[in-house]
Amino acid sequence: MGPPRVDCGAAAVTVVDAAATWRDRERYSTRQHARMRLGGWQGRVRFTGPWRPFSRPLRAGELVHLGQGTAFGLGRIRVMAGNGCPTTD
Repeated sequence: MGPPRVDCGAAAVTVVDAAATWRDRERYSTRQHARMRLGGWQGRVRFTGPWRPFSRPLRAGELVHLGQGTAFGLGRIRVMAGNGCPTTD
């Protein structure tokens, strides 16, 4: 038996609340001798529905971060329970 299929439960998960804004950041690349723009979404999203099939991939995302620019500290996610406390599952 392999890991649970995440796509099977995705239809049952819905967004309850979302408050996100786009943020641009700049850094200087010494290799390219130019300013580099890094942008991304920052904010919160609350979901409702069966989250357990997603717990392993979300936990992995907390550890390794997601997307482009993770070497610069971008892509951080934090999974929290409905009461605002970090999850333990």
